[in-house]
Formats: sequence, structure tokens, C-alpha cells
Amino acid sequence: MVEKQQIVMGIEQAIKQVESQERRGKRRLLPIAILAVIALAAVLLYPLISDVLPPAADSCENGVQDRGEEGVDCGGSCFAQCLTADELASGVFTKPFSVADVAVGPYDRIYVVDRARNRLLIYDKGLRYLRNIGETAFVSGGKGNYQFDNPYAVAVSGDGKIFVSERFPERIKVYDSKAQFLEIIEPDASAYGHLIYMAAAPDGRLAVVEKNKKAVFIVSQGKEVQRLEKGLSSPAGVAFASDGRLFVVDSAEHKVRIFSRELNLIGSIGEGKGNTNSTFNFPAGVAIAPNGNVVVADRENDRVQVFSSNGTYLATVGAGELLKPERVAVDSQGRIVVADSGNNRLAIFNRDYSFAAEIEAISFAETAYPEFKPRCLAVAPDGKIFVSEQQNSRIVVLDKQFNFIKALGRGTGFGNYEFNNPRYLAVDSEGKLYVADKGNNRVQVFDRELRYVATIGGRKGDAVDELNSPEGIAIDSQGRLFVVDKGNNRVQVFDRDFNHIASITESGALNFRAITIIAVDDNDNIYIGKYSDFPEDAVFFVFNRDLQYVKTINLIGKFLETTGLDVDSQGRIVFTAGESYKVGLVDSGTGEVINSIGQHGSGNSEFAWPSDVAFLPDGKIVVADFGNQRLQLFDPELNFLRVIDGGSDGLIESSG
Repeated sequence: MVEKQQIVMGIEQAIKQVESQERRGKRRLLPIAILAVIALAAVLLYPLISDVLPPAADSCENGVQDRGEEGVDCGGSCFAQCLTADELASGVFTKPFSVADVAVGPYDRIYVVDRARNRLLIYDKGLRYLRNIGETAFVSGGKGNYQFDNPYAVAVSGDGKIFVSERFPERIKVYDSKAQFLEIIEPDASAYGHLIYMAAAPDGRLAVVEKNKKAVFIVSQGKEVQRLEKGLSSPAGVAFASDGRLFVVDSAEHKVRIFSRELNLIGSIGEGKGNTNSTFNFPAGVAIAPNGNVVVADRENDRVQVFSSNGTYLATVGAGELLKPERVAVDSQGRIVVADSGNNRLAIFNRDYSFAAEIEAISFAETAYPEFKPRCLAVAPDGKIFVSEQQNSRIVVLDKQFNFIKALGRGTGFGNYEFNNPRYLAVDSEGKLYVADKGNNRVQVFDRELRYVATIGGRKGDAVDELNSPEGIAIDSQGRLFVVDKGNNRVQVFDRDFNHIASITESGALNFRAITIIAVDDNDNIYIGKYSDFPEDAVFFVFNRDLQYVKTINLIGKFLETTGLDVDSQGRIVFTAGESYKVGLVDSGTGEVINSIGQHGSGNSEFAWPSDVAFLPDGKIVVADFGNQRLQLFDPELNFLRVIDGGSDGLIESSG
């Protein structure tokens, strides 16, 4: 950094040179000298003022991702420099999964809350993806400064400061214009809680809509909080005008209330419920255009309405094109940006209200896969994830980033590629897929290209080549296939050619009643678990590679029944306990519980009957949350990372 003294000395020296030239009568050099002074001052002063200058339209800011930065410095025409090849090629990374809220900041950058992926996406005015806060390397969700757990709303101030509210816990994270973390605004227990909408005022105040208390809280720059609830029935959206007036959507009253800068009620827009001009049907969002016009997301009328600053109706926008618009923002050119929730996209309209462009969200619905009902899991050596859907009679195939690839299954039936209540899955070292087709009393085998290979069983009975309601399946390093033949209280063992070679049955004190799940570790030790309503069945039986009983791991009193099971290379057992709504980690050597997470619910790390679990090749843990119709991803220590779901309206929408 150049010292101010050096700057001054340089300028003084240049001026003395000019005066000397004047004394010598060389007036013709005066303009050149003046230009030299200006150039010298610009060079010396630039380091001091560059931080306050906006980046050039085609700049890359500093052009590289600096050490310690979290997904920033991807602006201008060089935004791709901060993306990996996989990220750049993936619409999953550069497009939202759920459009929950939208704001427009300086230079008309567009900020989108992607609640499904626990991140904030940022686009330039040309709708090019610039950066995000919250996700790196396709992993999102968490408690860190650059992570979110169910983000809800975004607001951007005139100086580019970014405010993002999140649900778990209730708080607001604040970033500067370059997406660098600044601070956390913690909620006041006696004040706001469920923060669903925000707006920034020209004077630095922040308005926050709190859903549960049906109030708006005004937070000053000094963090003093004022509570506004008089005259409001069900606040849903807020916006500040340039003169400090506050506009609040009162959804259930079908109006927009207007408050003075001092928060006195001074008027309203809307004549109540209806579908005519100047009426609303549960409006949800509001924004103020540069010319002072008031733009309202008229949610249940599937449109946006525009009013003058004094409340006179001006225009209807998006009729016939929008479906349940939730949020709205306006850029410096007067373009209207709509969070079109029913269509799960951003819709952009020109200042003359004609449709301009859109940013569509990515979801499994785009691949004709609108509903996801995961029951059981298996992971291939290359990272592909296979998910059985007993209710849809098919197997879903996802890539290692959880992008939908295809579905296997022709519906319910007894033919090849047909399933009847498909349950547990296994994948061998060659990539062959094994499906426990429970209702058909068989196991179907497919090669790595998902071409049919063979059927094991297929006839209900207790002979060695028959099965009765097969459930858990596993494969060891020798290629042996283990099938939990639940109806016969035994485990059937088959060789690589699908020939029966042995059975594991109960003996002595071992009670195989209700055995359901099975896993094999790297040393070919075999773990067998139960699913029943008896607390004493919360155990794992361990056998060695020679099929000899070794020990029992006792979880009685710690968990109820176990529904899913896997073992990693370190000998750690991960399992799901459906009725307990938990996922547990156990040391297979000592039988001690390493960690346990979960409770009943639909939030992150909450479950509604977790049905199966698997380790990924990188050590992460994926859980089938059957009751919530989704998968949840955790790190190797069971810290939450993200949710994977097939719903077109957002992966964790129900968490709110």
C-alpha cells in the first residue's frame, strides 16, 4: 500500500516541475504536465480507492479464487474460472432445485435462495451463474459461516450487503458484496423466530417478517429491534421505498399495508379478496420499482400486479404464465423478477411487462420422475447409488452426485424387469445389481448395464433353491451371495454362478426370528440384524467367513428395531432404527455406540422412519428416509450435509 506521504510528495514534485517550466516560458508543455500529474495521482491513489469502485462489467474481480475464500471471485465474464469441470458442466450445480426467495442487488445481480440445496445462488443481469454461498464440490448444508440449514429469505442492501435467514437455528447471516462473511444476527428469544421474508432499507435498517408471531421486526444498524404488529393480521412480505416508507403484505387480509418511516399505519393498497384489478387473493411478496411503483405477487390469482406509489392500479403481469408466484424483485432497469413457485423457476419480465426470460430449476421431475419413495440402498464401486422403491415397483439409479440417471422396472409383475415389493439391494465388484424381489420370492440379477442376467428362487418354499419373502442381501469378497430368507428364518448362501452352497440357521441360544438385514465387512465377517417389535431383538449376530458364529452385538435398551445396515473398511457399523427415528454408528470390535442422531420430523437430521443406510466410497453416509420420501447425506461422523429428493417443489420444503 502506498503511503499518503509518498502520494503527496509525488504530486508536489510534479507541480514544482510545472512551475519551473512556466518560469522558463515553456507554456506549451503545461497541458502535458497537468495530464502527468493526473496520471500519477491515479496510479498512486488506485490502491486506496479500488475497494470502493464497482467491478468493470467484464472483469473477473481479481480473476482467481484466493485461499480461504468460499466460492467467491467468480464475477464478470470470467465466472467459470472458479468452477471445477464437473461443476461447470452440471446444471445441478449452476441452477436451483427450489426457488424459495429472490432479491436484486447492485449491478442488477440476482440472488436466489435454493432451499433444497441449502445455498444462495447469484446470477448477473444476463442470468449467467456467478457463484454461490453454501455449496462446494456438490456438498451443501451445515452450521459454518458459509453454510446454511434450510435458508428461507434473502435481502440485499444498496451497498451490496447480503442478508440470508435460515431455519435451523433461526438467525440471519450477513455477507459483504463479494460474498465474504461478516456476522450473524442472532434472534432475540422474545422477538423473532420463524424468519420468512426480509427487506433492506436505504438507511441500513432491516425488516424481518416473523411467521409464528405474525409480526414484522425492524432491526437497526445498531441491532436495536422494533416490533411492528399493530394493523397486521398475517404479514408475508415487506419492502422499503426510497423515502423510508414500509410496505407490508397482509396476506390473509388480501392487502398491502403502508407504514411511515416512524412505523405509523398511513394507508393500504388493495380492496380485499378477489380476482379483479385492485383486489388480491392471498398475496405473498412485494417490491418497489426504481420509479416508485409497487409490485405485488398475487399468489392465488397466479399473477403479479403493479400499482403507483399512491396505490393506483397500473397493470397485471404474467397472467396465464405464472403459477402461485411467491416473491418478487425489481432491478434498476425496471425488470420484474418473480419467484414463480408453482412452476419452480425464476420468471423475468421487461419493464413493459412482456415476458423476457427464465431460470428453470433442476429436479427429478425434469426426467419424468416427479415422486421419490426410497426404501433400500446399495452403492456400486464406481459410486452409483441404487434405490429400491417398493411402492413404485422399480429401482432408481443415481450418479455419485445424486443426479437421476434412469429407473429400472416395468411395473408390478413376475416377469424379468418386473418387481413385486422390491426391498434390499446389493452390488458386487463387477457392478452387477442384485434385487431382493420380496413379493415374488426371488432375487433378480442385472449386469452393470442393467441387462437381466438371472433369477435366484422364484418359488415360495423352504427347499434350498426356494425362498420365502427374501429381504437383506450382501456379497463378500469371494463373490458369495448372502440372502436373508426371512420367511424361513435362515440365510441362504450362493456362489458366483448362483448355485446354493450353504445355509446359516439358528442354533443353540441364537434366535433367528425376524432376521431381516445383512452386511459383510472387508474381512468377510457377516452381520445379521432383525426387524421386529420386540426390544430384545435389537441385536446383531456376527459370523466369520467360514460361517461360524462369533458374537452378538447388543443394542437392547439403546435402540428399538434395526431396519438398515452397512459396515465400512474401519469396521464401523452404521444402521437405521426406524421406530426410534435414529441412525447409529457402532464400533464392531467393542460394540460401543460411536454416535447417534435423529428424531421424528422432516427437518435436517430428522426422520420419518429411516429404512436403510449405506456407506459411499468416500466414507459419507446416505440414509433412506422412507417416511419423508427422500435421502439424507451425512459425513463419516454423521454430521448433516444435504437432502436428496425427487419433489419438484423443493427438497426440504416440508421442513418449514
